[in-house]
Amino acid sequence: MRRNLKVMIGILAAVLMLTTSFGFAAGDVRPGPDGKVGTPQVTAKALSQTSIKVSWKAVKSAKGYVVYRSRTEDDYKWIKTLYGASKTSFVDKSCKKNTSYRYKVFAFKYENGQRVYGESDWVSEVAGVKQPEVIVWPAGEGRIRLYGNCKTEDDKIAVYRSTAKNGKYKKIVAKKADGQLYYLDKGLKKDEIYYYKAKASRTLSGKTYTSPWSNTASAQASNVSVRIDVEDLNHAGQKTDTFVYKLTMTEKSAPAAILFAENQGRFIWYGQKETESSHWTSSTILYLDSYSADGKSFVKMTEDYLLKPGETVYLKFLSKDQAMYYDYCWLGLSVSFAGLPNIEGSLTMNGNGTGRYTDDYDV
Repeated sequence: MRRNLKVMIGILAAVLMLTTSFGFAAGDVRPGPDGKVGTPQVTAKALSQTSIKVSWKAVKSAKGYVVYRSRTEDDYKWIKTLYGASKTSFVDKSCKKNTSYRYKVFAFKYENGQRVYGESDWVSEVAGVKQPEVIVWPAGEGRIRLYGNCKTEDDKIAVYRSTAKNGKYKKIVAKKADGQLYYLDKGLKKDEIYYYKAKASRTLSGKTYTSPWSNTASAQASNVSVRIDVEDLNHAGQKTDTFVYKLTMTEKSAPAAILFAENQGRFIWYGQKETESSHWTSSTILYLDSYSADGKSFVKMTEDYLLKPGETVYLKFLSKDQAMYYDYCWLGLSVSFAGLPNIEGSLTMNGNGTGRYTDDYDV
């Protein structure tokens, strides 16, 4: 049946939310033996495209502090030791232009002649301004919905539109995004394809810096549609407890979130070809385990995965029991798109190893 689909703001906000700027779960680094020392409360502020000031509140009884830096969540390296409880800031002048960094600060003191360290929280900041990300999708006849993801909450974003990928772009909206920008582009020509890209800007120490261009995204000013092509990477006639599927979303689709929790304990039905129809021989329960961008290196899945227009992802499902896999199968899958919280659809495969994601909605 046909339904009036709502805008996908809630789903994108949940899945593409900015990385939290502070916390207690980023990386595992210890500068030395543990001791009874307080935890510094750390903040960071970019001063330019190549420098960041890291500050923290003084810790009682501390004799000094050590600062670690990382460009990922885990690869922390020592960059500075400061002696004295009153030393509560450090300017990192060795940053690369327009690059994100994470910092940890540990307080230390001496016990029985040995230096011991407390715990540390972490903080993240961008030296300069990073290029934003733009996602667009159809939002009805003559309308296109746009989402812009900035890297810091004080970024301003300007979005440009064109009717040709390499054509002339015109600015259509410019505003402070508070990390995220949602915009409905209306009054467009029905069914025509439009192209979008953006730049972010940020003022640091009185000087304004502008990012490189974002990616270029395109969508058709038409009704919302979702299509995901599927390739079966499993082998017929083989007993297995691991099932891998390659999913590719078409360029003109709306983005869709593959739901993690809802895909734990889904049934797969499998069978062999019998005359004009498939015969479902048996079924087993599968659990969504991991995803991969290249089909080789898989990442453990712990939250929803947003599949963007034109993107390919490999999904790995695991079963507690080995199952005989045949040419034909039907696998339940839960996704969310266009503001609908949970759509119970299926990966329906053909005998040649190809298929598509289908659901109960006429979209």
